[in-house]
Amino acid sequence: MKHLSAGDLLRDAVKNGNTELEAIMREGKLVPMDVTIGLLKDAMIASGAKTFLIDGFPRAWDQARSTLCLPLHILRAGSSTAADMRCNCAGGGV
Repeated sequence: MKHLSAGDLLRDAVKNGNTELEAIMREGKLVPMDVTIGLLKDAMIASGAKTFLIDGFPRAWDQARSTLCLPLHILRAGSSTAADMRCNCAGGGV
């Protein structure tokens, strides 16, 4: 199982020169969900792991209901190496 921290991924993106993300975070605004999902997706693909513990996302119940399985859906659609991944969230497996 691979541990992924949404906060660590966001901070790493800023350290690597993402000035737009840096400005959002400096102003104390919430990072758009699609940005966080994109960082998680990239980290999931790069890890080569099949199971993940995602720390720090989703942060609100509405995000959880609408996106709990979304990173896995995106990963499965975008990477043949993850074809056997399953999402066991509320609402059934994928």
